[in-house]
Amino acid sequence: MSAPTTDAKTNGKANGKADTTAYTAAEMGPFCQSCGMPLHKPEDFGTSAEGFRVNDYCSFCFGDGVFTEPSLTMRQMMEKCVPFMAEAGIPEVQARGLMEAIMPKLKRWRGPSTAP
Repeated sequence: MSAPTTDAKTNGKANGKADTTAYTAAEMGPFCQSCGMPLHKPEDFGTSAEGFRVNDYCSFCFGDGVFTEPSLTMRQMMEKCVPFMAEAGIPEVQARGLMEAIMPKLKRWRGPSTAP
């Protein structure tokens, strides 16, 4: 009997468990540059003051040309995101680790003012 293999195009399933590392960011993205949420549908994207789609941020983080919670810190954002990730099936410890690794690299948190 041969060892199970994974295939990124079939959710990387091996032994019945999903391996999300089989995907690249380009295959899964784009992502909100504030919270890291994948942006797939038109309604996922934030909007400019003129009402146009903003490609960098989700509708929960950015609307009408401004951040929805401008005083939120990166740590507070992490605390907001972890429960949603847990609801999506990511263990809380893993979700926290992912947020700590990814969040500082997102556009909102890299510099003093990076809003469009």
